[in-house]
Amino acid sequence: MIGRVDTVFAQYTENFFSIKKTIEKLRQTGKTQMKSKMTFFVSTLLVILSMSKTLYVDQTLGSDELDGSSESRPFKTIQACVATLSQTTVPSEGLTIRIAPGNYSVPEKIVIDQWRFKGISDTNKVTITSYPNKEKPVLTGGINIPMKSFRSMSSTTDAMYAKIQEKIRSKVKVVELTKLNISSMTMDT
Repeated sequence: MIGRVDTVFAQYTENFFSIKKTIEKLRQTGKTQMKSKMTFFVSTLLVILSMSKTLYVDQTLGSDELDGSSESRPFKTIQACVATLSQTTVPSEGLTIRIAPGNYSVPEKIVIDQWRFKGISDTNKVTITSYPNKEKPVLTGGINIPMKSFRSMSSTTDAMYAKIQEKIRSKVKVVELTKLNISSMTMDT
């Protein structure tokens, strides 16, 4: 027994001095405070997520700097909540993501499957639902294109101008996606 205690103590001491050296190096570079906060945040988040069976999202009261572990500490965005899932294992009882009432913009596809997240199976499911006894949230996908971005067609700049019937040309509006930093638009089938 004493030999085992000595071994554990030696490992603890070795780890302690290794951590101490790392902290000293960080101090020298002036990044200690930020690194410490980040390490604490990630460690706390992983511990909470490993225990929590429910995560919360609320765009009004939430912050993506919070851990989403309760209604009083919700994430602000669905994307941050899902991104956090990739850093933990789904509990054996499964996981529920509760979304508060509101309109949520989801500009990119959200995929939750066993290839991206550890622990998902037929019995360990991730369920996305609304808060109980409250209005349902509205999730909208795609990209918002401001009305002011649309303009009337022009015979000098629009290749399709000649192909549009003359009597309806004034009703057709176009938008230049590159001016909105949209490089491509794809449709999933």
